[in-house]
Amino acid sequence: MRTFELSEPYARVNGLPLTSLQVSSSLVVPWRSATIRSDALQGQVSCIAGYRGKGEWPVFQGLVDSPESDVLGTGHAVARGLHEWRKVLPAQSFQDPDLQTVLQFVAAQCSGKLSSAVKGGRRRHYSYRPAPAYQIVAKALQDWAIDHVLLELDGGTLYAGPEQTSPHAQVGVQAELVHGQNIIHLKRTSAGGFTVRTLGMPWLRIGHRIQIQHPLLTGSARICEQHMEFSDRNTTSELRVMPL
Repeated sequence: MRTFELSEPYARVNGLPLTSLQVSSSLVVPWRSATIRSDALQGQVSCIAGYRGKGEWPVFQGLVDSPESDVLGTGHAVARGLHEWRKVLPAQSFQDPDLQTVLQFVAAQCSGKLSSAVKGGRRRHYSYRPAPAYQIVAKALQDWAIDHVLLELDGGTLYAGPEQTSPHAQVGVQAELVHGQNIIHLKRTSAGGFTVRTLGMPWLRIGHRIQIQHPLLTGSARICEQHMEFSDRNTTSELRVMPL
């Protein structure tokens, strides 16, 4: 668990300084999204963020979606990760497949990287209709009655499987947030969750556990959604968490 003092933040895109970086991730869609303010960007981008003397972490890898004319006009590039997994695949049928056969076939067809160890028995016949690759994976997991989430891992890999067995859920507590120290704001949301705004913590991921000490919430919580902003002037992480 990291408890060091956070100072002198910085962020880079493709190894070059940038003006500001916003990265968002949730369980609604599996990929991370980024808004990057820098010189004209196009194609593949890779972003890191960190604190001088403390470390740096990869926070985004993906393709610029916004047209080059928009980037030149506003200085902002909008990008998304896991572009391979958004590729629409044609219909496909299988004879006697198990679940891993289907998942690995889809990964090969879209040229995407997949992390999934879920097992599912053989079926006499299985087929899917044309759809984006990540939706085909989600449908297959649903058809095999596997409780699952889809989320992006560092390095542009799609994790598909139970939330509690994801690589992010297998590590210990990743941050301690304390009222009056590094919690800027905390409020209760719907369905028993909380939103907490804190200092920018670029190592945090969906599924990580954090420890919170606050009058409204004391104990461990799991990150379900996060929005991180990094610049020379403003470094914050806004997290939606569920108590454990």
